[in-house]
Amino acid sequence: MYDLKDYRQRKGDASMLEETIEELERHISKLLKMPKEERLRRFKIAQGYLDCAKYDIEAAKILYESKINSLAVYHLQQAIEKECKSVAIALLYVHPDKVKKEIYHKSPLAFVRLVQSTPVVELVKSLGVVGIRTDIENLEKMIEDRKKREKVLRASKEEIDDLLEILENYKKTMSNEKLIADMEPWIKLIGEIFNIDIDAKTILELTNSFIDIYILSCITFPHWLSTRYPDQSLKPNEYRGGLGILDYFKKLLELGERSMESIEKYISIVMSENHQS
Repeated sequence: MYDLKDYRQRKGDASMLEETIEELERHISKLLKMPKEERLRRFKIAQGYLDCAKYDIEAAKILYESKINSLAVYHLQQAIEKECKSVAIALLYVHPDKVKKEIYHKSPLAFVRLVQSTPVVELVKSLGVVGIRTDIENLEKMIEDRKKREKVLRASKEEIDDLLEILENYKKTMSNEKLIADMEPWIKLIGEIFNIDIDAKTILELTNSFIDIYILSCITFPHWLSTRYPDQSLKPNEYRGGLGILDYFKKLLELGERSMESIEKYISIVMSENHQS
């Protein structure tokens, strides 16, 4: 099957590493039991969510150019929400029939579910990644706490700029050559899980896209309601200059499109290889 012997030798037989490997092996065994037909079905559904997200992106562009700001933001939020659901389905940790109920409009929940259902935390820690938080408690509080959501709704350009700076720092961390070398054994495992030939460059691109989507989901998710109804604390006619999400709209749109292309590339690879096998 697969062998992490060389990785163990290079990293040492620390107990945390052994626990990570054991947890990952359990997770892999579970995924490998899924019939190929079911995997393909899920990848097709994930692609369907991305196709719908593309329409939302195009609608957001047109509405923004027409200065219909609130609905431009709404369709941006919808595009990111569908991207999050696509990721959750394509990585096989949320069942397609449950994705609407489990994530709903709270798109950052896609990443909460990722942490809860996979050994991603253990993997990040075993790789020694610096600067990437692995706890989800604050994220859950932000999603559920009305005051915290309100703060996100009215985030300034400077606050969004700070988040995007964190995003770039994460990417620099993930681009570290030593880290990429340490990822090689895990990449082989990913290739075996999905029956694909995939390299570190593609994995890094995909990882960066996940980070993009995670940050975008945190910025955009509270806007699904206030952009459409006048009985919210932030009203549709208040979407104008000075509101961070409008001031940074083009940049956020660009990140959404770029991450979508990477996810679509991943789905295309896994579908192609699984069709051939």
